[in-house]
Amino acid sequence: MAVGTGGTSATATGVVLRTVEGGRVWVNQHWNARLEGAAFGYPTIVSCSSTTRCEVGGFSNRDIWGAFETLNGGASWTLDQIPTDVDANIYVNDLSSIQCFPSGACEMAGQLANFSKGTEAAMFGTEHGVDWTSQSVPYPGV
Repeated sequence: MAVGTGGTSATATGVVLRTVEGGRVWVNQHWNARLEGAAFGYPTIVSCSSTTRCEVGGFSNRDIWGAFETLNGGASWTLDQIPTDVDANIYVNDLSSIQCFPSGACEMAGQLANFSKGTEAAMFGTEHGVDWTSQSVPYPGV
């Protein structure tokens, strides 16, 4: 799979493509994912653990970050639960990389924003998608 964005910043729509012949032919997946009422217009990362299971991360047209999972090659997508703490004003403000493995486990890196502390590196992991957990990130010199 490959991800990107089409349109302008005001009308951005996410584009998710999958290959059907080893990369010689690509098919549009008709991406229409929504996150908190906004189009998920900026898919930025993707990783697949098989020909049918993939994770896509990115942000919506309202700058809300999230991730989606497919178990059927992109025919349908499920919103993943990434740990945040809205009450403490901690939220994801970047998802920069993702790697999924044949076992179904995935690791994702990004940043968390905290209104009182600024931003900090974040790692998330999942055994089988949908529910992610925070992982500690070692900081040099700490």
